Amino acid sequence: MWPDDNPPEPERDPLDALLAQAVWPEPKAGAIARLRARWRKIRARRRMVPLLAAAAASVLIGGGLWFTLTDRPVDVTENAAGRAARLAADRAARARAADERADVDERIADDERAADASPEAPAEAPTEAIVAAPPPPSRPANRYERLLVDAAIRARHDLPASEVLQAQAARLEQTLQRLTGDPAADVALNAATLVLERERHEQLLLARLQSGETEHRQAAMELLPHLASWRSVPLLREQVRAGQASDVARLALARLGTPAEAAWLVQNETDRGRRVDLLAALAERGDRPAVEKFLQFVREPRRTQEALAALDQLETPPLDVLFAALTGQDVAERQAAARALGRLNGPEVTARLIGLTQQGIFRQEALLALIACRGSDAQDFVRQARRDEYLVAAVQAAEFQFRQFSDPRTRSIP
Repeated sequence: MWPDDNPPEPERDPLDALLAQAVWPEPKAGAIARLRARWRKIRARRRMVPLLAAAAASVLIGGGLWFTLTDRPVDVTENAAGRAARLAADRAARARAADERADVDERIADDERAADASPEAPAEAPTEAIVAAPPPPSRPANRYERLLVDAAIRARHDLPASEVLQAQAARLEQTLQRLTGDPAADVALNAATLVLERERHEQLLLARLQSGETEHRQAAMELLPHLASWRSVPLLREQVRAGQASDVARLALARLGTPAEAAWLVQNETDRGRRVDLLAALAERGDRPAVEKFLQFVREPRRTQEALAALDQLETPPLDVLFAALTGQDVAERQAAARALGRLNGPEVTARLIGLTQQGIFRQEALLALIACRGSDAQDFVRQARRDEYLVAAVQAAEFQFRQFSDPRTRSIP
């Protein structure tokens, strides 16, 4: 209160005059930049404190609920210790927060003192240009990185980039022109250059053939079977029905069509070499229906040797399916599977057949396969089995069947 309860007039008060003359100095650009950078770091650390506190509280609450819901009696000492630990953790967290605030205030003061001591930044330099650091120099992507990016684009959009599509179409067009211009060109060798992108080139070939385009049509029909998948099966069937399918097209249909179609192709083939190739394609499919069709040719006397010769071409014979047929319900199929396994031979086949013989599981068929095997291990086991009183009868019966199969005119043991 003023002595006379009336404040003096503002223009006559010397304090108001001094305050009116006081002006805060403008902060320097460098100080503002350092202060903003410092506060960004501090703000990130401060955000972590509540998250850590929430995580610790959730762990403590979850532990308390677990002890509450279990059937074990509640330990009062343990609960008291937990409460004391929580209180100590809270006090430590508050102390750390206070220390961090004090440290922040001290560093801000240091920054301000350093900014005051530093030379003033030019007035024409904007603050944003000082705050935002220039980006690091970039380099062009190498070939490996570009391939990774292209792969990511294909996986995301399920389609290659437009440049890749154009390059694939151009590569296929060059191949078709080469095959058309040179009748002696090797189709398989040219197809091998497109195998890495088989799916896309197959789609381009199918689109060309189904559109009725006549240019390079013959070359496309010759090239398609080398790149064929299930998408090409309808067109391959049309070629076979029309009598326009090449040997490669028939092999592709035997590999990709139904087992019945493959068997039909074998039955209607007049050349023995091509029949063996078709039989190999049928057996190499590896599924049970295809192997059953193949074993039917093994059982047929006119096609037995051709079917067994086809097994020599297989890189991965269907052993599991053949052993399943060896222990099946059909007697004729079991015998055909035994002959097929005997033709395949090999240490794995011999070991599995010896195991079946020793376990007594379809012993006679297993011995028939071992007799047909050409390996020394199988022959040694058969010689030992002839001297075993428990196996001699089964060996004799298997040898009798083997002689029947080897020479149909022999019906009795000499």
